[in-house]
Amino acid sequence: MENSIEIPEHLISGGEAITINLIGVGGTGSWVLGDLIALHHYLVETGRLGLKVRAYDPDIVTEANLGRQNFNSADLNENKAVALVEKYNRYWGLNWEGIPEEFSAAHKQANITICCVDSIESRRKIIEAIRIRKKRAYDDSEYPHFLIDCGNGYDYGQIIVTPLWESGHKTFLDYFPDQKENITEPSCSVLESLGKQNLFINKFMANLAVNWLYEGIRNTEQSNLGYFFNFNSLTPIYL
Repeated sequence: MENSIEIPEHLISGGEAITINLIGVGGTGSWVLGDLIALHHYLVETGRLGLKVRAYDPDIVTEANLGRQNFNSADLNENKAVALVEKYNRYWGLNWEGIPEEFSAAHKQANITICCVDSIESRRKIIEAIRIRKKRAYDDSEYPHFLIDCGNGYDYGQIIVTPLWESGHKTFLDYFPDQKENITEPSCSVLESLGKQNLFINKFMANLAVNWLYEGIRNTEQSNLGYFFNFNSLTPIYL
């Protein structure tokens, strides 16, 4: 296929842990974090060092987040990134980091950045931060190899993967150059939030994002750079 790419050796060999920056631990990002646990254990069981994840989010858990996001009542009023990472660390014996801040160029880079934010401006800042800090050796744990952008509407979504070691690959902003900010008030209840999005669309898109990474590492290559997906027809359009 036109967009078939080989996965960099650094991500396949397992000689070092694969570093991941997960930006946004809400509707999609909270489920991505759980799926990264599964990917980590697959890597460990196949003789690799697994993943080293840093999760960023400045928001706290509210009542409206319960059910659709990967939180429970014990997490209420706690920071999303800290609450979920600490829970997984205790359960799985990991030392991942939950950082209660917005990601910026001042933070460490990672081999893979998974973007789960719903703001156009936030996406611009993340892409710019990666470009500013992309001055690392190829095998450095901070060298950025991929940006994986996750987004969705009520019952559809997209996973857009941007290889970062060479120029010319599209980002979310290239696919949606005229996209306007969707400014909405935060939902005050689970029922209200479900009026805006299908109950399972975020979890589904999280599965697709981490599966793209899993299949690429397992097969040492990928045949696409993501997909647009309709949750009702279950029909992907590959990029």
